This record gives sequence, structure tokens and C-alpha cells, in this order.
Amino acid sequence: MNEIVATDTPPEKRKRKLILKLVVSGMLLALILRMIDFRTTTEILGQARLWPLGLAILAQLASNLLASYRWCLIMRRLEFSERLPFFIKSFFKGTFFNQALPSSIGGDVIRMLEVASRGYRKTEAFYGVAIDRVMGLLGLLLLNLGANHLHSGTLPAWLLDLINLVCMLGILAVAVLALLHKLPFMHGPKPLAFLGGLSLRFERLYRSGPALIAQILLSVAVHLASIFAIWQIGRAIGLPYGFTTYLVLLPPVILFTLIPISLAGWGVREGSMIGIFTLIGAEREPVFVLSVLYGLLVILTSLPGMLFWLRSKHRL
Repeated sequence: MNEIVATDTPPEKRKRKLILKLVVSGMLLALILRMIDFRTTTEILGQARLWPLGLAILAQLASNLLASYRWCLIMRRLEFSERLPFFIKSFFKGTFFNQALPSSIGGDVIRMLEVASRGYRKTEAFYGVAIDRVMGLLGLLLLNLGANHLHSGTLPAWLLDLINLVCMLGILAVAVLALLHKLPFMHGPKPLAFLGGLSLRFERLYRSGPALIAQILLSVAVHLASIFAIWQIGRAIGLPYGFTTYLVLLPPVILFTLIPISLAGWGVREGSMIGIFTLIGAEREPVFVLSVLYGLLVILTSLPGMLFWLRSKHRL
């Protein structure tokens, strides 16, 4: 989201960020490749079963569609009148730019500009995108807490406590966001005024309990579908873990990939996934294959966004 903050030379700054992310991803992947056996990795790939991979594709597409629907509901409650197909196409375009066509223009910016092209203010469009991001994060944090509570013996106690603490702090931060607009100084200088405006819209959207619960459940469903996809990839390559294990292990990995230091999460995802799976006795090679295949799956399922973008009148 920080791509749209005004600077003296925003294109150059975005270009530098892109190069830095590319370097970070390259260095992390190079380091990981030195730690794994290439022959074992290729053997795992060669023995992968196809039908679980097909289920993984369907599950990831379902995750994207559910996320599109969540964004549509948010924007409609913010009084944007576009219909669901518009938001589905826009969401896939953003995913395509994030994953299959990494550039200095982020997927969130693509979505914002798509909405603005229909005559809405860019600031209001960005508020909607930001709230969608917040709800996605909230769903992930709650899912992580719930999975850790139900399956507390999966990870070492110290790590489980640390993850739970991070989740609770994140949930507290979302609650604080809903109250920030009540502070007088949040309507002063531009950065604070922007955050105050985001807080005001967030509170208005979710002052109704049923609306908040519905959005949280939808956000949890988005992540469940993605985790189901990764589980199916694990089944395809012979990883002997059930779905509940993935529910505990993957939310922290997803949180790491949200840190904007790499290109579409490459390198960070592989490193964090190997790190957390080896804690339960997994070998590095199959976990590396799992992570790479999921990264490729995300690219594959973003390709409808390319078709929508090529057919659209609004080009960047």
C-alpha cells in the first residue's frame, strides 16, 4: 500500500524498491538452494501426483473468488455502486500484477486505479482497498489463534506462545484502528488525517455486529481455501501431514510473506516454510518443493487477471 504515498520522484523510488525486493528474493533463494539436495528435489517433483494438484488449483481459485466477494461487500457498504463482476476482474488484475507480472506498481494500486477509473475519488478507493487488507489480516490472525488453541502440541511451547502474542497484538491493533478517529489530533496533519479517515470508515462499516462477523467468517474462509490448496500440494508430493497441521504451521508463514521485503514473497515464503516445518521433523527438500509449487500455483491462478487486463479499456 505504501506505493501510493507521494514523494518527489515516486517512479524512481518505486523502481529502487522493486530492485531491492528482487535482490532480497534472489539472495534468500540462493541461500536456500545451497541447503538442499538438488537430486532429491527433482525426484520429489517427478513423483508428484496430478489429481491433488488439480484440487489445489480449484481451491486457490475459490480463495481468490471469496476474496473478491469480500472486497465487493466492503466497497458496496462504502457506497461504491459497481457490481460483483467488476470487483472480481479488478481483484484478479491486482493479483496478476502482484504475482505473474511483478512491477513497481503494486496490486493494491491497480485495484485503486480501477475503481477510480469509474469516476470515484482515489482516496476513497484506497480506503476500501486498505479496509479489505485489514479484514484479510484479521481473519488470518483469528484463524491462527483458533488453530493454535485446538492443536497446541504441534509446535514448541515457546514458539506457540510467541505466535499467539503476535496474533493478539495484531487483533488489538485492529480494535485500536476502529477508535483512532475519536482522537482530536487524528484530524490534523495530512498523514494523521488520512489514518483518521480510514478509522472512521472502518468503524462505520463494522459498528454492526452481524456485518463484522460475516466479514470475519468470509476472511477466514479465504485463508482456509488457500491452506487447503497448500495441503493438497503436500499430499501430491507425499508429505505425511494432515490438514490440521497445516492450519497451525501456515498462518505464520503467510504473515511473514506479508512483509514487503521480497518479490511477491519469493524467498521469504520458502525460508519461513522450511524453518517452521523442520520443527516438526520434515525434510527440507519436500518443503522447498511445496513452497515453490504453491508460488507457481498462485501465479497460475492469477492468469485470469491478465485476460481481464488485456480486454479492459482502462490501461496503466
